[in-house]
Amino acid sequence: MPGLTEETFTVMQSLWDFAGEIYQHEPVKAQCLDLQQTAGVDVCLLLTMVWAGRGGCRMDAELLSELRSLSSPWQAQLLMPLRDVRIAMGPAQGSATVDIEPEQREAIYQQLKALELDIEYRQLTQLQQCFFARNLLDADLAMPAVDAALQAVISDNVQLYLQSLNAQPQRELDQPTIARTAALFCEFLL
Repeated sequence: MPGLTEETFTVMQSLWDFAGEIYQHEPVKAQCLDLQQTAGVDVCLLLTMVWAGRGGCRMDAELLSELRSLSSPWQAQLLMPLRDVRIAMGPAQGSATVDIEPEQREAIYQQLKALELDIEYRQLTQLQQCFFARNLLDADLAMPAVDAALQAVISDNVQLYLQSLNAQPQRELDQPTIARTAALFCEFLL
């Protein structure tokens, strides 16, 4: 199986571009944010699972574990604390936090949001490099039309990740939510 390398990278959309494109669909964004808030889902890792499936890579528990070990420090040490500060500075918080003028609050909020996006870019880039380093994506299968076989790979990848969260305390996701999330991603890739 010929692997996807830096030289053949133009065949496949980067993980960052893919994540931005699919995340702009309001139902996808809403589902990702809901899963992030209610079940602690790492949205960058979830989008990586979809991107890998889109490229024809069927994930397994070993690879998921490796990706999680790369992703967890980004989430725990950088993104979650920063997200908490950004949310506290958001317009919905009003005067409940730091006493600051609305214009200054909005400026700080936007700076924090930009920093959060920059960190997510770096996290996604590192996750993508894991696929290049292990030669996991096939250049010939990188961007085919999404057919039933690729939908199955995408769905399996999403389900593998979301079901793995059920092994962690207080992160139980029911099967209908997992299946609905997998179907939602497939719907927007057609």
